[in-house]
Amino acid sequence: MAQHIGIQIIDENGECIIRPDLNLALLEKFAVSECLESEYPMLRSIDEYGLTYFNSKQNNALIKELSRLEGLEGLQDLIRQLMKLLGNLEQHQLVKIIGD
Repeated sequence: MAQHIGIQIIDENGECIIRPDLNLALLEKFAVSECLESEYPMLRSIDEYGLTYFNSKQNNALIKELSRLEGLEGLQDLIRQLMKLLGNLEQHQLVKIIGD
């Protein structure tokens, strides 16, 4: 299991725009490992040891998946922060997830 999974918002040239201090490894550990791939395809596609990118269309699907996990004990704050971050993604920006 990864120790740290970071997240960035990057522009279409790969330049970092936002680098919040969030660790998605908690989400991987408590939520994603229990999710069925067919129900959470965006979350299940995160490579905990490599790079994962989501465009604005995929980001919308990711937000929907996260919204279904808002009630998970111990993850409410992380999910809320992620949804706020992802909700501000602009058309030519990407979500970059950096595995451990």
